[in-house]
Amino acid sequence: MGKTSVDAKRHMRALGELFRESRTVSDEVVRAFFDAYEHRKYLKQSLRRMMSQGIVRRNASSYVLTRFGVRFFQKQKAQESFSPDLWDGKWRIISFDVPEKYCDRRYRLRALLKEFNFFPLQKSVWVCPAHLSEKLWKLIVDERLHAYCKVMLVQIIEGDKNLRKYFKLSQK
Repeated sequence: MGKTSVDAKRHMRALGELFRESRTVSDEVVRAFFDAYEHRKYLKQSLRRMMSQGIVRRNASSYVLTRFGVRFFQKQKAQESFSPDLWDGKWRIISFDVPEKYCDRRYRLRALLKEFNFFPLQKSVWVCPAHLSEKLWKLIVDERLHAYCKVMLVQIIEGDKNLRKYFKLSQK
């Protein structure tokens, strides 16, 4: 990953922290946040990008995190919460079989798994090295998908080289 993309992610994380306490942040708070930060110019640029991407909306005297923005930062936090250094050597697998009449739920489940950094082994078998998030399982239950899901904890997946590369895990 290039230096600019690493910097951009760092700025997005910093702005995410600003919106963590409240979905609405006043102009004064944003100005004070920028003033306290060394790279104001890049933070402002990141905020403009977030606005153009629909993550943040500007009101008369404040900035508001959109629904899409809430999901964006949840996904970002889920991806960052996993550290390859702390991997316990076990894979979390979710397999599912959602009936065709509920295909919209199936697409929703796949979207949730993507959001929580799962990788598709097959269309209905997804894997992740991180512990299964309580928030993910709550969303699965809220969407009434739990009846179609099986969760497995496995130590060996034959040919896991690509998975280890994808999740930046050390090779055996």
